[in-house]
Amino acid sequence: MAALRQRIPFTLESNEESETVILDEQEQEEVIENLRTQEDASNRQFRIIVRGIVGSSLCIHLWYLVRRINPFNAFFTPVPPIPAAALFALIHIAVHANLLLLSWPTRSFMQDITPLSYPTLYAISGVAPLISFLAGRGAANVLWWSFALGALAFHHAVQLSISRGQAEIAQLETLRYNARGA
Repeated sequence: MAALRQRIPFTLESNEESETVILDEQEQEEVIENLRTQEDASNRQFRIIVRGIVGSSLCIHLWYLVRRINPFNAFFTPVPPIPAAALFALIHIAVHANLLLLSWPTRSFMQDITPLSYPTLYAISGVAPLISFLAGRGAANVLWWSFALGALAFHHAVQLSISRGQAEIAQLETLRYNARGA
């Protein structure tokens, strides 16, 4: 029983404008740990969603590489593909593979492979839609070649959100205070 710490209740005069709750060190740690657990669960869900979207887009690009049929031709007047369409499809497949690597930050496989940075991926992914637009190859081609760019932007937005949440938890840990007797 001597090992247990006696809690001394803290009394605070009731103030209608603001109610300040002072947490002791253990309570602060519990709050931070609960927030970290919630953040980790949310991040896992976001990563699963991102992997599903990027994986689906990758499958559609693989289908395009095999069939050479623009999926948007069903909705628009078919127009000829852009020059070097197979090469751009391979590039977009590589971009998707890179995004899948980025969405597994603690992967135990392929540790030696360093994924490309987001600015590089944006530059690579933006070439085909730009060529399609400048060549006047129609809305179907512009949309199709922008597909990888859209998946990239979604992936990047989710990763920024995850990073921001982790930084906020780390910042919260630095704001701990010493409240003896609270």
